Amino acid sequence: GQSSPVKIQLKNDSDLILKNLELKLSGFSSNTINLDKWSDTQYIAQLGKGGTVAAEYRLYTDTKLEKGIYPLNLGIKYLDEYGQEYTQESTVYLPVSGKGGSDDEYTPRLIIDNYYYPGEYMQPGIPFDLSLSFYNTSAATAIGNIKVSINSDGDVFSPVGGSNSFYIDQLAAGGRIEKSLTLKPKHDAENGNYNINVDLQYQDSKGTQYNEKELISIPVNQNIILFVTDVVTPAEAFVGMPTSVSIDFYNTGRSLIRNLIVTAEGDFQIQDGNAYLGNLETGKENYFDVTIIPQKEGTAEGKIVLQYEDNIGQPFIVEKAFQINAMVQEMPPDMPGMMPEDQQPQQKFPQKWMIIAGGIVLLAVIAAVIIRRRRRRLSEELEFDE
Repeated sequence: GQSSPVKIQLKNDSDLILKNLELKLSGFSSNTINLDKWSDTQYIAQLGKGGTVAAEYRLYTDTKLEKGIYPLNLGIKYLDEYGQEYTQESTVYLPVSGKGGSDDEYTPRLIIDNYYYPGEYMQPGIPFDLSLSFYNTSAATAIGNIKVSINSDGDVFSPVGGSNSFYIDQLAAGGRIEKSLTLKPKHDAENGNYNINVDLQYQDSKGTQYNEKELISIPVNQNIILFVTDVVTPAEAFVGMPTSVSIDFYNTGRSLIRNLIVTAEGDFQIQDGNAYLGNLETGKENYFDVTIIPQKEGTAEGKIVLQYEDNIGQPFIVEKAFQINAMVQEMPPDMPGMMPEDQQPQQKFPQKWMIIAGGIVLLAVIAAVIIRRRRRRLSEELEFDE
């Protein structure tokens, strides 16, 4: 006849990251076990390789339920990091103390029945507020002098502006109270889900000491940083002539860049303008080189588009614009005095004979001038003598 939280632990034994997990619990009955104002479906954004995560349900057991172990059905659907979908069916066995447990009606149990944090995941080095809802399951016994202590696996989370514990004066039977504290993930936290251990110490009205332990899980995701250089363009480009443009990029963050696709776009013909480069590990670099052919004279604009994802499948886009100035390639002009090839003399002589022949022509001209001058002088002398 009590409402109790039930946590189902999941562990990823594969070497792939699982995403978009959907858990559906079924097999309830109004006279045995049923949900206590709780959804039958829970969602988990991501489960890393070898990681564990807890899905919480709140169940109500009928007052006439006998002691024993009762089965419920659990259906699981999820995707791997490549988008492949899987389904799995399993059985969850719940032990129930059943009738006759009169002590349980008065034994106070302090649990965390819900918790909240902003967003789907936390970023390393950025503080966030964690709200915890505490519930006294006893319908008859109040509790007090409550001390709550919080520690995380590997000290991934540290408190901001206070200690890792706080105090609650009292909590009535069946009562709830919500408390908040500020935590900050450490800067070098890897991507994954991290457990926070909550230690609960309290007393009932008779001074009896109790100690409970709760476990919650919070995902941490590193920001990805892709540094992209400017596009390298040619100094000259000509219409109709292939030319190359390129770009370099580096993973300067702490997280793996997934499913990197690079595409070239622009006002020109593009050859092999798409490339799937896959994953780019932290600290690694790569490049993209593409051939373009300008189709008209003047300025042509283009861009290189990089599309990629982070570890939880969140998409990112980076665009780098560039320009090229295409010119029309002109033919070099003919040299003065040059004859077309089809008018060149067919017969060729050695260069030595060409020089001698030129000298003979020159001597002939000089001789003709000398002879002409001598004849003129002789004619003048004859006229004078007469």
